[in-house]
Amino acid sequence: MQSLPEDDEPTPAEKQTTEAFEALPEEQKVQFFVTYAMMLLDRDQIKNVIRILQQRIG
Repeated sequence: MQSLPEDDEPTPAEKQTTEAFEALPEEQKVQFFVTYAMMLLDRDQIKNVIRILQQRIG
């Protein structure tokens, strides 16, 4: 992974958001990604994402 250029350091708000996300229970993280995927992907892609997540979760 490449390091960020000095002028592209995360803002305090971005750091706070990242810390809050990382503190979430796994189930809420998955829910976030499924919701995010639904905004970006079409129906077949969403089905694939859900299938992959179900395989990883068990």
